[in-house]
Amino acid sequence: MAGKGIGVGLIGCGTMGSRLTRAIEELDVGRVVAIWDTAKGPMDSFVDNLRPRGEKIADEFRGRACSSLDDMLADAEVEAIVVATPDFCHEEPVVAAAGAGKHVFVEKPMALDTAACDRMIEAARTAGVTLMVGQSMRYREPFCRALRCAREGRFGRPFHFQIRDFIQRPVYEGFWFNTLAGCGGYLYGEVVHEFDFMRCLFGEPESIYCVRQKVRQATYEVEDTVSLLVRFESGASCCFDGGRAWGEKTYSRTVKKKQEFTLLFEEATLHCPAFYAPETLTAVSADGEREIALEDPEKGRQFDKELGDWLECLRDGQPVPIPGEDGRAAVRIAELAYRSAETGELQKF
Repeated sequence: MAGKGIGVGLIGCGTMGSRLTRAIEELDVGRVVAIWDTAKGPMDSFVDNLRPRGEKIADEFRGRACSSLDDMLADAEVEAIVVATPDFCHEEPVVAAAGAGKHVFVEKPMALDTAACDRMIEAARTAGVTLMVGQSMRYREPFCRALRCAREGRFGRPFHFQIRDFIQRPVYEGFWFNTLAGCGGYLYGEVVHEFDFMRCLFGEPESIYCVRQKVRQATYEVEDTVSLLVRFESGASCCFDGGRAWGEKTYSRTVKKKQEFTLLFEEATLHCPAFYAPETLTAVSADGEREIALEDPEKGRQFDKELGDWLECLRDGQPVPIPGEDGRAAVRIAELAYRSAETGELQKF
């Protein structure tokens, strides 16, 4: 993989596909050479006379707009594939790309059930290609600094994580993200990031208990609230509370969020009141309260970092930092949480 950088093909040109394409273009190690997307987004009727998104992105980044998935996979210049299709249709392009000998980066959630994750992992293993999952919270402040504090033992052992993640999204009729068939539920569409972070902190879960509710008369199908308690094999625990029911009674086109976390260590407590617009972490201990400065809270930089790591690993022949098995584990937590909500019973991981 030499020359002007690894040739990357993009599958899916929605919001995340566009962000990932721009991130790749900022890197010396990769270049977008081919794009395929046949879907139209909920806002396409307002722009460019419904011209297909793939053509728009291809023109912007001087790549080739492909006519089909097979067309892209037959292109020898495409060495690796980014899959940024809607959540419910990751499996087919990932398996096809692996079968064509292409390395794959797939956006989170890896899939909407672990059986699909297993098929994707097996396809990559059989083909001898790498598979990485876009669990980008590992690259985002304040989570990077919290993980560093845990790994360095700065405040002793972390033993409890409390997180609130409420969001109010725009509602477009028929948009896949508002349906359970499309996104699987709030835990798949939003919270697999936090699940991955929990595993980085505490290791493997032991058991999960969950309650979910859909109360408000809105056109989306995703739950209004979901609460769960996770216990880990290490003895640590996590309490999560989130859902769509936050903010005003009317649902606008503006995304609004209430997202905060508290992480308890043996010797201090870290608190972040707005983890998608952070400036500092606050550490409270017996010695008082102090701020922990963050390295790079700039929004969006996590995509540069995760894709940079992925492409550098491909270039150097190294294992990727977030393999398919990690993506599967995050999906497994969501899967068992919803099973708990349906049965009213504690689920073993």
